[in-house]
Amino acid sequence: MEATTPKTPFLMRTAGVAAGTLLLILLTQGWMMGLQFQLDDFEQVAQAANLEDGTVLLGEDTADQVATRNRPTFVKFFRPVLHVSFAIDAALFGANPRVFHGMNLGLHWLAVVLLFCVLPKLGLEKRESSIAAFLFAVHPGKWGAISWIAARGDLLMVLFFLLSIWAMHRYRSQGGRIAAPLPMVFLILALLSKEGAIVCPALLVLCDWAVLRHLGNGTTFRRAALGALPYLALIPGYMLFRHWLFGPWANYYAGEMRTFSTDVILSVFTD
Repeated sequence: MEATTPKTPFLMRTAGVAAGTLLLILLTQGWMMGLQFQLDDFEQVAQAANLEDGTVLLGEDTADQVATRNRPTFVKFFRPVLHVSFAIDAALFGANPRVFHGMNLGLHWLAVVLLFCVLPKLGLEKRESSIAAFLFAVHPGKWGAISWIAARGDLLMVLFFLLSIWAMHRYRSQGGRIAAPLPMVFLILALLSKEGAIVCPALLVLCDWAVLRHLGNGTTFRRAALGALPYLALIPGYMLFRHWLFGPWANYYAGEMRTFSTDVILSVFTD
């Protein structure tokens, strides 16, 4: 009989957590598969699924939508990963809301399993990681990301960010030319899923520092931050890309042009 490898207990625990959280998600959130299309689903799903019209990948309205609104265009979204996922669902299963909701539940489940796998790499104990995964499965913090089909971008963003942490740990612990660019690739995919991922490069710096400390590298935060400068460069790079892509319309939202001011910061503390 072969000796049990060190990875076997972790794989068995991961399989147990995956099965347990899947059952928990189905029991607590499976009812969402019975929901119909709602709110922006009709626009951001039905229109984005039509990839033959390239304008949908730029967040632009169709001629019919422009005719029904007193504004030239809708919010300027650039979420090709999100739109492609809608297109795949529609191409394989048609306009079936159960499939779209089921895919959201599946993505949430994958994020839960990834969270369990990633947390030990940041220094948490296995028991703590299991508890965190089960809590996240029951209450992800934003129910709308699961129940609202058009909000799938949040799920994809979290999924790719967790993958970037996993890839960073793999690169730090094993090295290799293939592993080196993976964190950057996953961060870019997160940005192409939803604009909120602009904070992910900075968060990855903190996670990278935690990974190095857990591996016993002894790297200071300053040294870790300097080593992660390419990831931080994604933040201004993405903002410049949006400005190049949309021009002044990059600041258009909810029927008006938005500009940055101190009032934006003050509103966070007063509202």
